[in-house]
Amino acid sequence: MKRIISICIIISLFVLIFTPFSVSAAWKVNYNISVADTTVNSWNADDILGDRTASYDVSTNTLTLNNASFTGVNGIHYDYAESSTAPLTIIVKGTNTISTYNMDELRGVTSSYGIRTASFSSGPGLVIKGDGTLNINPGFINNTAYGIAVSGNIRFEGKVKVNVKVPLNVSGTTGWGINSEKGEIQIGDSSRITVEAPDTPLSASDGKTTFFNGYIPLVKAGSSSGNISFKGVNPKPSNYIGDHSGRELKYKYISIQKAPKNPMTVTGKTVKAYAKKNTAISKSKAFSVKNAKGAVTFKKLSGNKNISIGKSGKITVKKGLSKGKTYSLKVKVHAAGTSSYAPITKKATVKIKVV
Repeated sequence: MKRIISICIIISLFVLIFTPFSVSAAWKVNYNISVADTTVNSWNADDILGDRTASYDVSTNTLTLNNASFTGVNGIHYDYAESSTAPLTIIVKGTNTISTYNMDELRGVTSSYGIRTASFSSGPGLVIKGDGTLNINPGFINNTAYGIAVSGNIRFEGKVKVNVKVPLNVSGTTGWGINSEKGEIQIGDSSRITVEAPDTPLSASDGKTTFFNGYIPLVKAGSSSGNISFKGVNPKPSNYIGDHSGRELKYKYISIQKAPKNPMTVTGKTVKAYAKKNTAISKSKAFSVKNAKGAVTFKKLSGNKNISIGKSGKITVKKGLSKGKTYSLKVKVHAAGTSSYAPITKKATVKIKVV
């Protein structure tokens, strides 16, 4: 009998040792991100909320929202390691809504966040992109609420629409719309951003806010204390309501608009240069530049190595080119734009006849 038991034990051990099994299936690995206060891990990453509306790809650090709607103390919390360099990317599909709880007090919690990341001296940042809509509606916890608060750059790409709405005019509260610590807020040329917040709708504390191609976000502040720095921004909004004070613009409302197209026209001319001595050709002799809005700069695209052009448009032709031959110089001409007109870049060709 003992011999039979021993044989059974040996067989059982043999089966246990040599039967293949998946480590990933046996062990749950937690990731540094939560959605609606649910920690994302290797078991639930494909369907975080159990309704097929939220998934996470750890290999690319990408969270996908597809018609998701959820509520939590924090909507999305990315608790990255301080050494992390890859930003969290959120892909938005369909219509999505992130809400946070509204309560006077919650033990151990100082405020609510629609989307937040860990706070270090610098961070990998956040990218929100796609062709869907993301509504962020934070409530107040301990009288404080944030729509988006990120360490590092916040960038909006593609045709994504993001609407952040912190309740206005609620007495005794502090509400921030989109806040970048140690970074920039970057709004893409086709993205649409609307922000309502009682204190600071948009804030890039150590950087700047950039609006590509002249798109301006819709912003509402509860009072004239809502500030956004437009330093380094081109074009600057021209239809704000409020007072302009120093480098900051105090306003209550800014509407979405696309800056008018820069009307600059550029035509290259035919000019002469000498074969036996260096020739300097002024910008006015080489180009016809009309209706440019903003500073105009020039850059060589192609042409003989003996022909160069400076940033101001002055062309220099070194001696040694073949007499009687005509050379082409292709140039990129850029107008920087103004507070009312978007930047523009055009190409022009100058013909240089050697005599």
